[in-house]
Amino acid sequence: MIGLGNRIPSSQNPVTASIIQTTAGLQAWYQFNTGVSYSGSNVTAWSDSSGNDNNLTQTTATNQGTKTSPLGGVHLDGTDNFMALDTAIDLTTFTVFAAITLDDNSLETLFGNGSDNTDMFRINGSAWLLRTNTASFQGSLATAKGVSSYVVTLFSDVGASSTKYTLRTTGEGEEDDVSIDNQTFTIGDIGRLSSGAQFFDGKVLEVAIYNTELSQATMEAIETDIVNRTGI
Repeated sequence: MIGLGNRIPSSQNPVTASIIQTTAGLQAWYQFNTGVSYSGSNVTAWSDSSGNDNNLTQTTATNQGTKTSPLGGVHLDGTDNFMALDTAIDLTTFTVFAAITLDDNSLETLFGNGSDNTDMFRINGSAWLLRTNTASFQGSLATAKGVSSYVVTLFSDVGASSTKYTLRTTGEGEEDDVSIDNQTFTIGDIGRLSSGAQFFDGKVLEVAIYNTELSQATMEAIETDIVNRTGI
């Protein structure tokens, strides 16, 4: 018999608060299996769980990704699928987490700025490319992950004239960094270079965006939380 103190949690309404929601600086959170809207098998919107109401949407049917298996994120086809934030987020000091499954790793853009190709975070083979303004402000972050599933974490350490960006990936303790002259990094699209090219081919299962550099202990706790929730 189930008593009042033993509620069975719904996957859409988790009873226990995530460390993501309780960590200061959260700007947007697209949580696995929460707030995802569908039209048939297509994903039309993904509500922001941060409380900031900065939702992901895609109203054009041909640009809509599809349901993931397991259900809870968006599967982008690498051809013309992407989702746009209601309001692009400008970042200087930041920490960004994304749970992904890559179907291909050739010019796959995870984040664009929503208007052009001056900002992007894109994988191509054995490296992620981060561009924070134009080609004059970019650098590569090595990865040995290949086509696989993992949580990618990108964070910045802002100095007087340059910023050190560090990439972490779960599973292998992998980490690499690059320094680029100080610029603002803008996220406005998920799944494409915002000039309309280099679309992401794979699943996006969860994304969390902070406007602060988190401690290593907090990053590790959030990565574990995402892994446990998404099962990647």
